[in-house]
Amino acid sequence: MKKTIAIVAALLVVTLLTGCFCAQPSVPKVAVLLPSVQASELITEEQIKDAELAMEGMSGNCGVHYIFRTFDDAEEQAKVINSAIGWGASAIVLWCVDTEAMYDDAKSILDAGVKLILCGPSISGLNATAYFTLDSVESDVTARINEILTGENASSVLCIGEPPYTGKYTIALTDKTREGAKAAVAAWLASNEKDVNSAISAVVAESDAVALGAMDAFDAYKGKLKFKYLVSEGGDAYKLANGKYDVDNMISIAYGADELPAAVQLACSIALGDETFGGIAIGSNMTFMGVPVYVR
Repeated sequence: MKKTIAIVAALLVVTLLTGCFCAQPSVPKVAVLLPSVQASELITEEQIKDAELAMEGMSGNCGVHYIFRTFDDAEEQAKVINSAIGWGASAIVLWCVDTEAMYDDAKSILDAGVKLILCGPSISGLNATAYFTLDSVESDVTARINEILTGENASSVLCIGEPPYTGKYTIALTDKTREGAKAAVAAWLASNEKDVNSAISAVVAESDAVALGAMDAFDAYKGKLKFKYLVSEGGDAYKLANGKYDVDNMISIAYGADELPAAVQLACSIALGDETFGGIAIGSNMTFMGVPVYVR
C-alpha cells in the first residue's frame, strides 16, 4: 500500500487557537473537501477531526467562513466543488475521492481563480497552488533519509519492518504492534550480540509503533545501546517517547493526512490575505513542518 510520507525533521509550531494578525478581505471563505474513511484507506477519522478542529480554530479566531465535508463518492464531491466555487471560496483544500476521474473538477478550481491546496494522492498534470500530497514528498523523504544516513551513520543501519530504506541489517515483522516489534527486536538482539556490540549507528522503523517497540527492546537490552538517529513513520514517535530514549536525533516521518491541519491553515492564510505563512512568504517555494509545499 502506497503511503504518504513526509519527513518532520524540525517542527515549526503554529498554534491553531492563537490570535490572528492579518489584513482580512471582506468575507474570507475556505472549503475543505476530503474523502471519507470508507472512500480512502489513507485517511482516518482522527485525521479528519484534526483538520476540522484546525478549520474551527481559524474560523473562531480569524472569522473565516467555511465548508467542511467528507465524501463517499466522486460525483458528490464534484458537485460540492462547483458549489464552493460559486459560493466564492478563496481557497479550497481538496483530497480527491478519485484522482483519475476528478482531474477536470480539480482543474475547474484553478480555472475559476480559486487557490487549490491539494492533499492525498497527487493528480498528474495538475499545477495546484500548493501540495500536501503523497507523490510530491515521497522522493524528498528518501532523499532526506539518504542525506541523514551517510558516511559513518550509514555503516550499521538497522531496518525494522518495511521502511523506505535498505540498511545493513533488517528485522522482518509479522506482528507490527509495539509489543510485537519489541519481541522481534529483543530476539534479534539476543542472537546478534556481535553485530550489536559493534554499534548500530541508526535505526529506521516502519512505523511509530514499531519504532517505540524497538526502543523498548533496546532500553531493556543489557548493553543499553545508544543510536545517533531513529527514523520512523507516523509523525508522533518523538512525542510518544517523551524524551525517554537515548537518541541524538529522533526523526518521525508523517503520513500526508497528518499534514491536513497545515493545509487548512495555509488555505485560511491565503483567504485572509496574509503575506506569510509560518514565517515564509506566500508565493514562493517553502517547507512547512518539514513538508515540501510548492506555493504558486
